[in-house]
Amino acid sequence: MANSPPLRRLTGLFPYLAIPAPRTLLGFELRPASPAPPAGESGEPAHVAAILSMFFDGDGGPIHRATYFEAEVDCGAEDVFVDELDRLIAALGFLLFDPDHPATSLDGNFLRLWMFEPAEAGFTATTNMKEYADAVPGQQRFYPGVPDLVPHYERIHHEDLSYRLLDDRHWPGSERRRVLDRLLLSMFWYGRSFGVEPHHEERMAIVNLATAFEVLFEVGDATGKRRQILDSLEEMFGVSGLLADWVRQFYDTRSNVIHEGRAVDLLFQHQGAGRPHRNLVSSGQRLYRAAAEAYLHRHAHQPPKERPRTASHHEAFLLDMIPNEARLESMAKSRPGRQRLRLLELAGDLRFDDGTGRLPIAIRAGRKLLNSTRKLLDGNGLKEHRLEVELQREPAGLKRAYARLGAGLRRAIRIPAPGAPAGPGSDWKTARSLRHFAAWIVWTADYLEP
Repeated sequence: MANSPPLRRLTGLFPYLAIPAPRTLLGFELRPASPAPPAGESGEPAHVAAILSMFFDGDGGPIHRATYFEAEVDCGAEDVFVDELDRLIAALGFLLFDPDHPATSLDGNFLRLWMFEPAEAGFTATTNMKEYADAVPGQQRFYPGVPDLVPHYERIHHEDLSYRLLDDRHWPGSERRRVLDRLLLSMFWYGRSFGVEPHHEERMAIVNLATAFEVLFEVGDATGKRRQILDSLEEMFGVSGLLADWVRQFYDTRSNVIHEGRAVDLLFQHQGAGRPHRNLVSSGQRLYRAAAEAYLHRHAHQPPKERPRTASHHEAFLLDMIPNEARLESMAKSRPGRQRLRLLELAGDLRFDDGTGRLPIAIRAGRKLLNSTRKLLDGNGLKEHRLEVELQREPAGLKRAYARLGAGLRRAIRIPAPGAPAGPGSDWKTARSLRHFAAWIVWTADYLEP
């Protein structure tokens, strides 16, 4: 009887992603991690806390929440395991990246994965299963290399159709596994359309997102890519002038990037909108999510009875027809006491690719928002930042004051402990809407009408 290959027992850690509850995804058991589990909680191995104690955030502070998993890998099978990790990260990116809220959404920085295995002194650490470093708790410190980066609290929504469709039981047999592998490769390219900054190089995002669609629909190197992708989208969602307009403009822009190294205009022009309001990238990301979920459902074995909404692709463009100008005016007219949640919702819906609106209205909207959240801000040591914002009238001062407020919010209001409120109106969600509004002001203040 041949001897079984020796096993390597590894601990994987996402130090900048914090989930509130265990989730299983593509065979990996993802669990919350903390250096000191709350009283009454058990089950987290001691070595996980030791590993996490070596990680620090972009402000230099220790990390208190993260995500980990355990794995056993046959020696000699590391390359296969790396492929499985790539699939996991692609699926997480598809489930968690949010094209609607770039200032507060995850990006690639938050899905950096470290692997650890026991050593004579502490652990051996690797990020790619090829290069290794010593990691001894109390001696080594790991930093993200990104200023202000702190762990991101995010739910993996187990009730979402996309999450349920990624369950292994829906993909038995080699043929379906090949389909799933292609879908995950497509999701990898979708994830690459999100940069490490809210406003990264969008020329590369266009190319990566086009690749995601081409892999999803098996276009490959064939000619007439735009026609094939439009045919595939119309097969899913029905014939639509909106889809045809988007595919034409998207692929014209992709061709400009590939062949000329530039993109003349990244805004989606559509006759249904008074002005172009949506970036081709963000509308494409939303369209891709609808298409990928429909494709998952179509090819899964015994999929859930719930079906993707056939009209969901319209949501990729629906908010394009509502300019930021209208949101700002609604905010400026709101009553901070009675309409606090509405203010937060409007603030979190502002689009970074839409500079419509007047500066005085944006200033008034910001004051209403800060007034509605005064108790939270002042109670967390941010009164000085709030007052500084309220004194500003000019773009330069507004940008400086809101940038300081956003940084202050990141430091003062961190991810909630497991079991703590994290829904609409919670301190965490309120801070995210405030950060989104602050980042939007910093980005658009110079372009708003006086």
